[in-house]
Amino acid sequence: MMVAAGLFVSAAAARFARAQDGEPDLTLHGGVPPDRGGGPAVAPPAAIVAARPEAATAAEVPWGFYRDRQGRMMQVSFGGTGIWLSDGATNIMPVAPHRGENLSAEQIAENNAVVHRAWKLHYDHCRHSLANAFYQGWDLHPGQLPTRYAAVFTFFLEGLDAASERLKNFVEKAAQATLVGDVFDDAATGQGLLNYFLRAINCGAITEKEATKRTSITLEELRAGSFVKILKNRQG
Repeated sequence: MMVAAGLFVSAAAARFARAQDGEPDLTLHGGVPPDRGGGPAVAPPAAIVAARPEAATAAEVPWGFYRDRQGRMMQVSFGGTGIWLSDGATNIMPVAPHRGENLSAEQIAENNAVVHRAWKLHYDHCRHSLANAFYQGWDLHPGQLPTRYAAVFTFFLEGLDAASERLKNFVEKAAQATLVGDVFDDAATGQGLLNYFLRAINCGAITEKEATKRTSITLEELRAGSFVKILKNRQG
């Protein structure tokens, strides 16, 4: 059904701005983030789609497997269509159960524990989504905004040094390979690294000035958003 949906959208992509699949809303803009090191490996969409969960018992299936598999199906089906997809919301609210001015110490402690637990859950959900290339999400309560910002900013800032070095080396080596007549055929990885910076800028984690300083890419090249165009610019 997902594949059929992907073919349908491909045939009429200009008419679509968003796709929805109920709750959780697994409508994400595809693209697995580049390996930033220090975290678990993220399998590509096709690998999870091809997995056979029916062969495992319920106890052996990792948390979120079926939900992630549904999301990967949508990545494979809608990939290349230009459709932006958004992950679903965390429905556990960071709301204190006890209200009023004259609360006991036990009630205050319980309020703190409930809110902190909800924040931790939401933060983990956001980080899980980002690690699986869900770059958009939505929230149900203003109290979830602090953990949304914390998760998104931390995700990009943790890998910033490694991504900066990789993209800088990628551009330099690609230009050198072109100059000596070698074949440089890994432009997709370069584009993935460039997308990492574009998304970090879009969410406010870094500025354009920081990105250009770290990667040696010009502001014009950064705003063009195309690794292939960067290579052509360096060839000239």
